[in-house]
Amino acid sequence: MALDYLLYVIADLEPEHLGQRLFPGIAPTAVDPGDIAERDVVCMCCEPVTLPHVTYDRWDAQGMSVRVEASPHRDPERLGRSVRMHAKGDDGEEVTRYLKPCASVVFELRDDDALRPARQALEAVTRFAHSGPENFYYLHNHHYLLLSRAHGELRRHRPKWWDWHGGFDDLVPSTARARTYPERPAAHAPRSRRRRG
Repeated sequence: MALDYLLYVIADLEPEHLGQRLFPGIAPTAVDPGDIAERDVVCMCCEPVTLPHVTYDRWDAQGMSVRVEASPHRDPERLGRSVRMHAKGDDGEEVTRYLKPCASVVFELRDDDALRPARQALEAVTRFAHSGPENFYYLHNHHYLLLSRAHGELRRHRPKWWDWHGGFDDLVPSTARARTYPERPAAHAPRSRRRRG
């Protein structure tokens, strides 16, 4: 059995480029250009398209396997469509976003010793975050929102997950607490009444 962590990157990045930002200096185990170029744009009844992707077999070195995939909006059958992200944030609140373009990274971890690879997956995510300005969402088991960046603001979600894993404050400061969810407007502060002179 394995645990998954999923990174949604709101950008149309080539898988090789995204992979090098996650794992600089490490060559992917496999590179697959996909079969988009072989598909007819008007064909709507064929088997699902294979998107361009690269994989990293890091089981021995880091206890995980990683798949980096191009944005599905490149698929002729999904042109113009968004990726629907539905997750639970703090206190179980539902968070739904429609993302386009959206490259993705799946970190598959063994659950028998998940603490070390969970940290190393988060290290890869923070390396990516520090190497560019893209907005992103980072989820646990495809469903629980842990970390996000929108409008340049980095936010941690689900404090219990961070506490259970020892905080990881050296990777993401605990001051990055979520006050609002990305792209949700903050509540307006009450206006102070002016004193009449």
